[in-house]
Amino acid sequence: MRLESAIRETVQGRIYIGCPYSDELESVRHWRFVQVTRAAEYMLTRGLPTMSPISYSHQFAHIGGCDFEAWRELDLSLLGRWATELWVLMLPGWEQSVGLAAEIQYADEAGIPVRYIEWSHDAHPWAESDGE
Repeated sequence: MRLESAIRETVQGRIYIGCPYSDELESVRHWRFVQVTRAAEYMLTRGLPTMSPISYSHQFAHIGGCDFEAWRELDLSLLGRWATELWVLMLPGWEQSVGLAAEIQYADEAGIPVRYIEWSHDAHPWAESDGE
């Protein structure tokens, strides 16, 4: 299913977008920040309330070098108290991401639906996958 279809189905939803972030290379962290921010902008401009913690915290990590443990409480609180769905942006490295794994586990345990969004190289580069 394409992201546009998922957006139409989730008109009343509040989406938390998770993706891998941490990496020893700043260029990888920055690329991931750009990709998830593009996805959030795409969704927000289509009227879907969307939260991308990485879009809001990248500048702090760039300055202070924070890892997921520094953000765990805030991220999981946003996911648990605000979001109605977790959308996993399947950027390279998503399966090894400690923070993303914790967010997926938290969502599963809280009964929050999880959708997997994969990168596609077409005019609208966000498509939904049926899973891993």
